[in-house]
Amino acid sequence: MRKKKLEIKDPQAIREILEAGEVCHIAIHDEPYPYLVVMNYAVDESEDKIRLFFHCAKEGKKLDLIAKNPNVCFEIHTAEELEYNADRKMCTMRSKSVTGFGRMRMAKPREKRAILDAIMVHYYGQLMPYSDSAISKTCCLILEVDSLTGKDKNPNAALKRTSPSQWIQEDERVAAEETK
Repeated sequence: MRKKKLEIKDPQAIREILEAGEVCHIAIHDEPYPYLVVMNYAVDESEDKIRLFFHCAKEGKKLDLIAKNPNVCFEIHTAEELEYNADRKMCTMRSKSVTGFGRMRMAKPREKRAILDAIMVHYYGQLMPYSDSAISKTCCLILEVDSLTGKDKNPNAALKRTSPSQWIQEDERVAAEETK
């Protein structure tokens, strides 16, 4: 990292960013350009190492590329805040992020329920019911993280993630204001 003062070295601070993120950006090797996808995810540290869980369709370009080369790069960020400095006539995006490298693999059938459960908990804060047929219709992926780096360009921001129930409450609030 070029600006060492922005580097996050505390493993707990890195975990907090991983837990607070909304989506994970995955760069997969392709020719002539990398293939970038945005995915829902969950974090797992059950085996004394960081793994990221994903779900997707059972076929497609992403899976074809991973089968050819499982080495990927990922990025998760949060605490975004646009800052304009009027004196210097410049702006920057403040954020906290984690970038890393690892190997992606397809989950074994026996791993899929735990992965889907973890994703539900990541987004809803609790296990939500879903159809058993979703398990057979879904591909689950596991990213075994080899290395990662944290970066803090927004040291004063609190990490927060909105939940679907907050989105619904906000939609209801806006709709109520519009009817006034």
